[in-house]
This record gives sequence, C-alpha cells and structure tokens, in this order.
Amino acid sequence: MDITQQQWLIKLISKSKIACLIISHDQNFLNKVCDSIWYIQNKEVHNFSGTYEEFRSFRQDEQKRAETIYEQKEKHLEQLKRSYNQHFNKARTFSRNKKGLSSSDWRSKSMGKQKTANNVIRASKSLANRINKEKGELKRPPVHHAITLKNAITDLSISPKSKALRIEQQPINAYGQKLFNITQEVNLAYRSKVVLTGQNGIGKTVFLKKIKNKQLTGFYNLQLKIGYFNQNIVASQTDKTLLDSLFATSIFDDSSTMQVLGDLHLRQYGEHKISDLSGGQLVCFNLAKILTGQYNLLLLDEPTNFLDIASVNALAEFVTAYPFAMILVSHDQAFIKQLKITKWHIKNSRLITSTAQKK
Repeated sequence: MDITQQQWLIKLISKSKIACLIISHDQNFLNKVCDSIWYIQNKEVHNFSGTYEEFRSFRQDEQKRAETIYEQKEKHLEQLKRSYNQHFNKARTFSRNKKGLSSSDWRSKSMGKQKTANNVIRASKSLANRINKEKGELKRPPVHHAITLKNAITDLSISPKSKALRIEQQPINAYGQKLFNITQEVNLAYRSKVVLTGQNGIGKTVFLKKIKNKQLTGFYNLQLKIGYFNQNIVASQTDKTLLDSLFATSIFDDSSTMQVLGDLHLRQYGEHKISDLSGGQLVCFNLAKILTGQYNLLLLDEPTNFLDIASVNALAEFVTAYPFAMILVSHDQAFIKQLKITKWHIKNSRLITSTAQKK
C-alpha cells in the first residue's frame, strides 16, 4: 500500500469496533492501529499491552537489562575463577615436601593441617563445579551491531567533482500514456542518496527502469555501474551455493558481506543452492546480491516489502553507510524517517525534488 492507502486503512481500523489481529512489519502502521502487541520469542507467544512505540521502548529496556545481567554474571564467573585458583594453589602447597625436611618429618608436622587441607580441596572442587555450571548457563544476549562497510573496490569510485547522473526536463511515458513530467533538470552526485515516494501506479517503477536502461535524456557518467532491485522473483537453477555466488561479486570484505547475510536472515542458508531457496529467501538473496554487488548506483524498488522489522532497521543502517549513490522507492514511513536523506516526490504529475531537513 502507498501512504494514502495506508492512511485510509488506519482510519478504517481505528473507527471499527471489530477486533483485529494484524500481522505487519510496517512500524508506523502498527503504532497507529495497535493497542496490544503479541510477539514470538523462544518459540512462545508473549503479550504486551500498549502501542508499538511503547513496545519498542520496552524491548530496548529489556535488551539493556539482559546485557547488564550478562555482564554481572560474567564478572561473578571471573571472581569464582580467581577464588578457585587461590584454593587450588593453596591445596597444592599441602602436597609439597617442605625444603630441608625428610618425608617422615614433613608428614608428622603436617598431620594437624590435614583437616584444613581437606577443606581446601573440597572447596576447590565445589568452586570448579559452580564454575562449570554457571559457564554452561551463561549465554550472551543477541546484540545487533551497526553494519560496517569496508574495503570497497576503489575503481568503482567516481570523481567527487563529477555527477553520477543528470536528467533533463522531459515527460515520463509508458504504455502509451504520460505518467508525469520532469520540469527541471535533476542532478545526482556520486555519493547522493534519494528516497522516491508517490502513490502506487504514478510511475516510480517506470522511472527507475528508464534510469537503469539509460532511456532518459541526460548525462550518464561513463564510470556508472547500475544495480537494480525489484521484487520480481526470477528462479535460478544454478548449482552455486548462496555464499559462492555472493562472494564472487561482492565489493566488500567477507565480514561486511556476511553481516549483510545475517541482517537478511540468510546466514544459515549459506551452503544451500540458490535453486533451493524459497520465494521469500530468493527475494532477500537478490537484495543482498544487489547491495553488495559491483555497482556505484543502486536503484531499489520497495526493498522493505519482504523484510521483517530487524532487517528493515539494518537496511536503513546500510543505506546510511553505503559509499556510493542510491535511489530507492519506499512507502515505509518509519524507514524513510530513519534515513534522513534527500526526498523526491511525484505529485500532481510532476517530479518534485527537495533536500531532507537536517536535524
């Protein structure tokens, strides 16, 4: 749904007296219509009474508490280890023959200390058991690290003084009809990022495809390499594994490439053949392939549609960190708000360009 359609649905649900069970990954939509959140964790359904925004705050506090408890347990475990080492070393001294004493003399002088020795040994064994038990129970809570992009191939760079793209004034036509007009020249710098919005059917996808195919009148930098993502699933019968295919074309180091896979929940399928992926997995793989591919201009047509909330947030971080140019289409208002990048909007049959407000 585009933003106008979503607003209509929000009003409809808000006025309705019928109970609704909603499954959605659109954070803005959830926050507007839900007063109770059911969430699945550790294969169990939990209930939270409140808005999605309140739920998100609750989960963040819960995450911080889990990290604090983990750190406290980790410190306690270190204390136990130090105590064990002290007891262990003390116990060893009882088994050593004192310098200058015969074995019989040392045994006779140590008879009174045997009870203490036994106590130390028992304490050492008890500590060892506690350490093993607490070590087995200690589990680090999952922590999401902001994605890092390293070692991008330098020959994909365009001179900062050059434009990646310049589109002249012209109409955008498709299927025998005019969709909208570009009424003033549009420039895209080689590191610029733009989010394009507008109602469904207004011509956003057509616009991206025309840029991809260089069908618009204007200037295209000779060094431009365009990567295009849409949600049309093209099944591949290749015997290549997901990892082999991705590493063969990724412009980033292994760590960053694997992190993209993890953020799109594909890491566990790394050794699977691409032809064996499900429809949703294939969409995510195609997105990963484009995001990490050998391009310096990405065109992303509604990339968040098949992503859960964690992946949407990770994608927002990726967009912010991405070192080259990007134009993406989205109706996800929470995602758009996270980006804080230039916004283009198609309205009243015109492409309107504006600069994102800096906070």
